[in-house]
Amino acid sequence: MRDSDRISRLFAWFVAIVLSCGLCGLGHGGEEAGQGALTANMIPSVGSYPRDDLSGSMALHALHSVLRTQGISGTYSELIGISGSVFKVVYDSSDAFEPLRDTCPFDLLRTAAARSGFADAHWETELTGEALKQIVKREIDTGRPLVSPFLKPDDHHGFNIITGYDYKQNHFKIQGPFNRRRPQTIPIPEKWDGPTLSPKGWAVNPVFVLGEASYDSAAMGDVYADMADQAIELLRGGKVSYGSAEGEAQYMARPGPHQASYGLPAYDILVWDVEYSDITVAGEGGPSLNFAFLWRIDALVGLLEHDRMRGPEFASLLTGVVSQRQASAQNQLEINFQRTAEDAAALRDLFWHEVPDSLNDPAAVLEYTEGKDAIVFALTSRDGLAASLRDMGRDIYECPWGWVMVEDSPAKRLQAKMKVISIRSRDLKCLDIMETMADEIGRMHHRRWPPSKWRPRRLRQG
Repeated sequence: MRDSDRISRLFAWFVAIVLSCGLCGLGHGGEEAGQGALTANMIPSVGSYPRDDLSGSMALHALHSVLRTQGISGTYSELIGISGSVFKVVYDSSDAFEPLRDTCPFDLLRTAAARSGFADAHWETELTGEALKQIVKREIDTGRPLVSPFLKPDDHHGFNIITGYDYKQNHFKIQGPFNRRRPQTIPIPEKWDGPTLSPKGWAVNPVFVLGEASYDSAAMGDVYADMADQAIELLRGGKVSYGSAEGEAQYMARPGPHQASYGLPAYDILVWDVEYSDITVAGEGGPSLNFAFLWRIDALVGLLEHDRMRGPEFASLLTGVVSQRQASAQNQLEINFQRTAEDAAALRDLFWHEVPDSLNDPAAVLEYTEGKDAIVFALTSRDGLAASLRDMGRDIYECPWGWVMVEDSPAKRLQAKMKVISIRSRDLKCLDIMETMADEIGRMHHRRWPPSKWRPRRLRQG
């Protein structure tokens, strides 16, 4: 084929693709090929985010994606700090699952949004029909995505972002922690429910509305003083209720309501749990694994690990806010965050240590586990290995996450207890540091913006 013919054919293909994209609506407001054109508004720039189970509900991942559409360039780790989540720990010994992980002693998303320049951000709940559609239309038409839990029927936890609507077809366009980057189209649910990550707890048809950005100047001292005061309150701790809503019942082993502890009091419950809670429970067919206990350790201590791991990046935001005299305190805060995350990871590993997939010989597995301090060893789906180890007299159990081998002992329980005590002592140090910083931040009088990465840009809406 001559070069001129090849160029002509390539040009013809290019023209055909361009025309096809235009006719099928693959530009702004378009659907995926084969699903028909979206006849209403859509925000195309909303990014997906990782399916980060350690983060719990992934709500802050969703909000971070939304804030980026508003021109806010701060990192996800900094958002963990800006929101106050970096100082949060919640724990209870009730047999509950997703609702407990999503329990929050303050309005997490509203706090994060307000400190990012959206003072009117709020939750809308109980809306149905036209009232819900008008809220979504107003926000989408002005370029602001909405956040909501459990919009996809097959999601058992996790937050999604409403990025568009098609009321002729009765569809929402949503983005979320999907394997593919492109958003999905779902029928508008008549009813859904889920957590609001606030003391209000569970709600029907919850949507988080960002609202208009505020461009009024703010006192840096006021912003950081509020953050310091919240940190002190979260570390000192208290009680937060959960489990009273009808929709939570599917996640509860026993009817609610329950009360979880947060802050320093949470460690009193956790330290008892890791030292005395039974790994197995009696049943008609013999003992079975106490999975609710393992879930609490994995999910709630995992959330602590996740948030504290991102603390050092948040602490760096305090540079220039506190005086040079407090720089050493800021450095100590970073060290405490990092070591708490390490201790939390080690604590989780004691109660769920995954045996490498490369070890399939029972003798090799036993040699491996004898050198570890873990109490529960995960064998995942290796049925044959689990059966062989049981025949060798080991305590083998099955749970929703697969097969496990339990190697419990008072010495290992004591080690777990000491990990909790270490974490608690570091939070106590963080409390002392934040109280010192709060006094200095409160004396600041100069007025200027918070860091520019957490200041909304003036965006062209519409």
